[in-house]
Amino acid sequence: MSTTVSEATSLEATASSEARPRRRKAVGINARHNGVAFLFLSPWLIGLMFLTLGPILASFYLSLTSYDMFTPPQWLGLDNYVKMFTEDGRYYQSLRVTFTYVFLSVPLKLAFALGFLLSSRVKTALPQAGNVPERYPLLYTDAHALSSP
Repeated sequence: MSTTVSEATSLEATASSEARPRRRKAVGINARHNGVAFLFLSPWLIGLMFLTLGPILASFYLSLTSYDMFTPPQWLGLDNYVKMFTEDGRYYQSLRVTFTYVFLSVPLKLAFALGFLLSSRVKTALPQAGNVPERYPLLYTDAHALSSP
């Protein structure tokens, strides 16, 4: 009754696999929890599909066509994008306006709001700094109105 090392390890492996029952997926409880989760998520998923993804996909499709709302769309492919990048000067003007707004207006608004906040009495009442919107509503309205181009 002599056994080699490899036979002994294979016997131990088969013994341990036989001793341990195979683990089955708990279908009942997890499926029930997932069903409840999907039930609660369904309004959001429906909103995502119809109110977000639908218009995005429709806009992308219409951007690849010639469409004026009175005639059916005519397929152009990427011609609209080629024309926009090569011939349309309004595209580059819109990029200039957008980057001007982002890099000038937004930092100015933040600096104005921070300056107003630091110059007011809020700095002496730091524990109550969470009440800034109730105490200083003009901080949120005037910062936008005064710094807009």
